[in-house]
Amino acid sequence: MNVNRRQVLWAGGAIGASALLAACGSGDETSAKSPAGKGEKPRRGGTLRVGALGRASAITRDPHGTQANESDYLIISLVYDTLTVPGAKPNTVPRLAASWQASDDLKTWRFTLAKGAKFHDGTPVTAEDVVWSLKRLRATPSGASRLPGIKAGNIKAEGTDTVVLVSDYPNAELPQLTRLPRKKEQDVLSRLRALPDGDRKADEAKRMIDRVRTFIGYREYPKYDIVSRYFVYKQALLEEAERLVRAGVLAEREDVFYLTFQEFHEAARSQRVDDRLIRQRADAFRSYQALTPPRVLTSDGEAVDGAYRRDDVPDGALVGLAVSAGTIEGRARVVLDMAQADLQAGDILVTAYTDPSWSPLFVGIAGLVTEVGGLMTHGAVIAREYGLPAVVGVHQATRLIRDGQRIRVHGSDGYVELLP
Repeated sequence: MNVNRRQVLWAGGAIGASALLAACGSGDETSAKSPAGKGEKPRRGGTLRVGALGRASAITRDPHGTQANESDYLIISLVYDTLTVPGAKPNTVPRLAASWQASDDLKTWRFTLAKGAKFHDGTPVTAEDVVWSLKRLRATPSGASRLPGIKAGNIKAEGTDTVVLVSDYPNAELPQLTRLPRKKEQDVLSRLRALPDGDRKADEAKRMIDRVRTFIGYREYPKYDIVSRYFVYKQALLEEAERLVRAGVLAEREDVFYLTFQEFHEAARSQRVDDRLIRQRADAFRSYQALTPPRVLTSDGEAVDGAYRRDDVPDGALVGLAVSAGTIEGRARVVLDMAQADLQAGDILVTAYTDPSWSPLFVGIAGLVTEVGGLMTHGAVIAREYGLPAVVGVHQATRLIRDGQRIRVHGSDGYVELLP
């Protein structure tokens, strides 16, 4: 992979400026049969070849175009570097940035680059290089959510070693966005090895991790097959319903949804249907839409209600569960029916809940707020996969948030601010 000085800058889902490691510089290919012996001085040049199991996307010459899957992560983490990295504890430690400092209002952050940081060809990494990379990232379709609150014009260089980022609102999490998340694997394995018989347990866990990474993608195949076939079945049934409408058996094609499959079969065979039963079920369905289900319903039918106990959020904020990190500000679009969704890039989706049929809407949004959900519900999982700040379990969110209102979603802290 031949790259030039600017092409090695990478942000990979965070606001990091990166330098290509010296081992990946262009040059004559080094034979795998004659590696440098132990104790020998490393030689410049050669070719790094990486093989990865699992789903992989094409690694392009433009690092901003790579995908956030395991194979790309492996290759990118071998080649590129970031401003900061996670520490052993849940904190952020320096990498290419030696230090950083925030203004009192937490809107302006200054990152000072480490002395001696160089590209693979020996060229020093400068603040202008970092600014170039961040503006490239800001220009991508997901730039608004990956650089929340930071406009391209507010990314500047001071001298040769200081990068200044100015946020539209206070953001204490900004340094965390400049790091490439370290995989949890090594932490889990090291803790296992500290236990009695730890080496065996760690080896078994490693085999299981590798197996899951290899085969996890296949779990999507049955879902795809089911969904694609259901669409074919639905189209066939609606064609038959249309025929019954033309025959005067059904008043409207959608009336078929108020019949069981057996009742539909009988209507098609006998050319008769119970109009009164259809009206009763249609009226019942409309009445159900006006109901507000309890947050928790036990198997005995007991409705359990409650409230969050939080004293660390701003006045008037709506409290929920933090399920996908990050902070984003934007226009709220309250959507109760996916078919009626009118979303634009950068909008924040506010809804009661989501299921797999809502997945296409996640491509263009910048954040998510739902009334129902937890860490492993559909909306939370997809939000983390797309890197979208998300808060779920927000009581009456679709009623308390107006469609078109500007809001700020604090995905790391689990609350939503209603802005003027």
